[in-house]
Amino acid sequence: MLTPLDNAVMWSAVAEGQADAMVAAWLPGTHSSQFETCGDDMVNPGEILEGAKIGFVVPAYMDIDSIEDLLPEE
Repeated sequence: MLTPLDNAVMWSAVAEGQADAMVAAWLPGTHSSQFETCGDDMVNPGEILEGAKIGFVVPAYMDIDSIEDLLPEE
């Protein structure tokens, strides 16, 4: 069974034995603070995906050139 969770809940559930595993840890960056808090209570099997990127993606049909273009006009 899969259950979508907030990442803080996901980390503590695995660390406390309420869940068996997760495959959504973005390390070493995005979830580094959760790993520092809970990492000693988990087994890290290693990397499962190389080269993933985190950031904004905008479809080609959008007429914007910057993040500022996403802000509402005043």
